[in-house]
Amino acid sequence: LPMPSPALGAARLVTALAGSPLPDHIFELLVRGRTADGGRCLEALGVTPHRTTLDVVSEMYRWESVTYLAVERDVA
Repeated sequence: LPMPSPALGAARLVTALAGSPLPDHIFELLVRGRTADGGRCLEALGVTPHRTTLDVVSEMYRWESVTYLAVERDVA
């Protein structure tokens, strides 16, 4: 379900002040809610989803697939 925008504005401010700003795509998801129903994917498209929307959003916040690169500094 979409959230009322005054609550989202406050949540966006609080997360930004806490050092973890709410990304635009998550803000959009919260404002509009889910706009697609994957329940009929197999019937309509012949495709079975591998993950739910909740799984995808959870993965974005865990950032498990991110590999941070070490920064090499020139030492003279």
